[in-house]
Amino acid sequence: MTVTPIADIALKHRAYHHSAGDHGYVMAMSRSGAGTFIAPDRSTTDFQISKELANITLSPNGSMLAVTANDGITIFSTPQFKKTGRLDDTFESCLFTADNLLWTCSHFSNDERIIEVWEPNEKRKIAKAKLKDPYGDTRFFLFRHPEPNSVAIWGGAGQDGQCVFWGTLLGDSIELTPVKNLVDTGPPAIRSDGGEFMVCSEGELQLYHFPSGDLIASMKELPDDNSIDYLVSYVDDSHALIASLTARLFLVNIDEMEVVDEVIISGHEPRPISRKDPRLATDLSDFIKLSDGRFLSAHGGPYRGSIESPGRMVLWELPV
Repeated sequence: MTVTPIADIALKHRAYHHSAGDHGYVMAMSRSGAGTFIAPDRSTTDFQISKELANITLSPNGSMLAVTANDGITIFSTPQFKKTGRLDDTFESCLFTADNLLWTCSHFSNDERIIEVWEPNEKRKIAKAKLKDPYGDTRFFLFRHPEPNSVAIWGGAGQDGQCVFWGTLLGDSIELTPVKNLVDTGPPAIRSDGGEFMVCSEGELQLYHFPSGDLIASMKELPDDNSIDYLVSYVDDSHALIASLTARLFLVNIDEMEVVDEVIISGHEPRPISRKDPRLATDLSDFIKLSDGRFLSAHGGPYRGSIESPGRMVLWELPV
């Protein structure tokens, strides 16, 4: 199926980092700190931070941007981008959750990380817990969970493996639960009611019970001998969207664990990689599902241009 973009916004930089609020606000930034703030009416504001970025997160109402760099986390107000707060530590990542709290992950040692929850307006720490790194020197990132007091924590240690934890805020403490048997996996996608989650692992789409991590079903085959990459999102409770290693998108029926159709974004159709490599690929680099059910994709990926060449942010929806 071919979908027509609702908006296709050209950037002056690549969207290496991006984050979305709950009301149509979007932030896109390059590795070197060039940024574009996109309002619900698709108007844009450009800005520059003179830092090498590791991670960004936008608050649910789009009023705050938190930026993780090697010297700490800086919080800005939007759209003026005035500095309103700062946290000093060896942070790896941060995340605004639906209840407007800021979760952070910092490096304590090669074997341990510190997970903390903050009230960002008051700069008050609510809770703190230590996370045991199963590999040593893993890089951890935080992802939203359907429950506002919970997050998914994904860690990548290169060829050593990857891991997933669930983090839950319980009053003034944090409960951290490792997901067993996930050792080579991308970040999880969690069903809206929290009952199941999916990951892409070792070329397979895998469906698990939440929170136990018991495997329900898996799928490996994609059309045209494509291989499954690590990007996955729920479309609804019965359908998933996944990407191939050549940045093509496929709609999957979760109940049957089979591909329904390829999803082609108009203006970003698959093309041969090169004269010597006839495989079809797109310029997609990432996609996320927004709170209203629409999708936001970043373009300017590895099959088109250099790592910092200008990219595009595209808003679209699936007729499922």
